[in-house]
Formats: sequence, C-alpha cells, structure tokens
Amino acid sequence: MIPNGLLITNKSIIPDFYSNDSFTRTYHAIYDWCLDNGIIPPERNDTIITNADGTITRRNSLLMNVTSRLDGEDICSWLTDKIIKKPEELSLGYIATMLNIHISKETTDYDITL
Repeated sequence: MIPNGLLITNKSIIPDFYSNDSFTRTYHAIYDWCLDNGIIPPERNDTIITNADGTITRRNSLLMNVTSRLDGEDICSWLTDKIIKKPEELSLGYIATMLNIHISKETTDYDITL
C-alpha cells in the first residue's frame, strides 16, 4: 500500500541526482531493484530545508548509512542475495537493519544542496 503517494514505474524518467550524489544513485538502484522484483520501493522521506540563501538541502540519515556500506550495483547484488522471500514492500530502515546499521536519533544527516 502506498499511503498518499505515487509509485513511478517508468524507469525512463530522469533521475534527480548530480554526478557526485551517491546517495540518490543508491536510492534509485534500490528503487529500480524493487520494481524489477515486484516490491513496493521504500519511501525516501528526506528532510527538505530551504536555506536563507534560497538553496535547498536534503537530509536522510538512513540513506547515508546504507550508502556508506553499499552503493549502486553493489546494493542490488546484495539485495538479490539476501532477500529470498520477497516482501510486498521494502523500507530503508529494513535495509539498514539487514546491514547491521544501528539506527539512532543522533545519527548525522548528510546534506545535498540543490
């Protein structure tokens, strides 16, 4: 179930990352892997902040921690190896738990200024 959300299944839509944005590349790899395997992809749930100078900063500590362990194609191979019984949907928190990442409120967020 996708509460108040939109599931984009067309992979031809231009991704929203910059060349040095490994966090979004990792998220898109997870998203695409989920679509390929009939699983509802995780919500990104970034904290979006508009700075005084008008730039926008995105923060997501879960995605930062997942990316610090695995990114891009590595995460797809890892998901294929680890997820035997495919769930209906997948969350970043579940992936973090499977990677033995301790999730705490004190976790440092990453910043991407757009």
